Amino acid sequence: MFWVGVDECPRDKVCKLFEKIESFDRKAFYIKGAGFDSVMLDLADTLYGKDCEKKNEINKLISNIDTRIIKGFSMIDGKINGFLSTNTFLLKCPDCYYQFELTEAERENWKKISLKLNESNNIVAESFKGCIVFLGDKVEMQHNFNRSLQFVTVPFDNTKMNQYTLFRLMRKSLIKALVKQNDNIESDGNKYIWDKTKNSQQRINNIIYQSYDGIKIDIGFCSKYKSHNLLIITPKCHIECDKETFDKNAIKGINDAFFTRVNKNYKSNSGVYSYITEWHSILTKGQSVYKYCFAENDELNFTIGKQTALIGLVNTSQKSLNTINKRVIFNGIVNKDPLLAFYDKIKNQLSEDYHPMRGLINSAPYETMYAPSGITEEIKLAIVLPKGEKQNFSHFLAQLNTKHEVLRNNAYMLPYNGFLNTYKLPLTIPPINNALWKEFNIPNKTSVEENSRQLADNIILSIKDIITNDSDCIIIIYIPKYLDKYEGFTNDMECFDVHDYVKAFCIPKSIPTQFVR
Repeated sequence: MFWVGVDECPRDKVCKLFEKIESFDRKAFYIKGAGFDSVMLDLADTLYGKDCEKKNEINKLISNIDTRIIKGFSMIDGKINGFLSTNTFLLKCPDCYYQFELTEAERENWKKISLKLNESNNIVAESFKGCIVFLGDKVEMQHNFNRSLQFVTVPFDNTKMNQYTLFRLMRKSLIKALVKQNDNIESDGNKYIWDKTKNSQQRINNIIYQSYDGIKIDIGFCSKYKSHNLLIITPKCHIECDKETFDKNAIKGINDAFFTRVNKNYKSNSGVYSYITEWHSILTKGQSVYKYCFAENDELNFTIGKQTALIGLVNTSQKSLNTINKRVIFNGIVNKDPLLAFYDKIKNQLSEDYHPMRGLINSAPYETMYAPSGITEEIKLAIVLPKGEKQNFSHFLAQLNTKHEVLRNNAYMLPYNGFLNTYKLPLTIPPINNALWKEFNIPNKTSVEENSRQLADNIILSIKDIITNDSDCIIIIYIPKYLDKYEGFTNDMECFDVHDYVKAFCIPKSIPTQFVR
């Protein structure tokens, strides 16, 4: 397997996939590339390097491709005249780690050994080419293996470990150190930590959810400050529930409420900085810098810096500012919002606007330019919904054809002037006594699994009835809140999702559908 990505090293899920592949004696490679085409060309060049005929064939194909020249990112010359705060802090990591070789028997039994080591509060270990690399208490490590161990101290700048293994060792070590020295903090042992004292409990569809204010922690490697790394803090809500089968929409609702609270009621990112600095204060215990280590008298420790890094912005339209002293400053530039393309029907030409709603009000959707005259005269809806919901949902749909004023964020949001005035096409909603309204029975089986499957089957039967009478419509599928618990389930054997199941039926038959919850 060749896995292509733009990151310096693969992410957790990819690494786990690699480990599984390699456990079956197969090979997996991570390739950092600019894109799919460049990687495939590199692979072709490697595979057919000595086959002149095949290389000529590939070169001929390349010459017929209409390529665009894409310029790389570059900085604008000029003085800094603005600053943005970030969610990163300077982090001084240990300069080295400990290493020792495993015996053949220990290599074969590594999974069991790894589970035991992970339970320790004083050790974080990874396996690498027949060795254990670790940070933490050497005495405890010696005790775990019940034999004399010859430790080698390896400087990180001379390591042969791949960057991801190194990154994972550092991050797990830091998180374990944070939890060890902060009584109110818990973690998943990998990249999430949360405050046990800042929690709330909700009961949703007879499932109790416990949510905690938390953060996600990452470690970045910084080329500008080579002696330091970067601690990256991102707001994260940690959620636990008392049942194995949980409601993913409930999880989404809890997460949305968390970010709304963090962002001070809908203003994008307005509260993120204060949330991050509050967590930084918790981690550093209010001190200017704070050192974390696993064991006493261990010189391998982490030091967290005092203030966030800044982005020094270059905007040629403003006056320059003096540089802020004693702060990490990365280079940055101010980029305007990208211009979006629309179609001006009156002038029969493209128009541009960075604001999507204003562009639609003043012009028409971009694809209107390519639609032959008369091919789409209206957008016609058909509706699939549970019995007893026609009146409420009919009122909801009718709002698509009415005007709405802006209630918040007036600096960006614009009034909605109805579907026709916005999209330049009429939206036809059938009367509720029309055959294009199809009601289905609410599932009444004994288990969530049975009801989820029954709900999916009932929706598909309704869709079949509609397309028999009229195939030229978009089918709206309404799932009320009380049916959320039947939208899918996950257990040890199966993961079932009503939305995915219905889409899998409709897509091969070119039936356009839209779920509304």
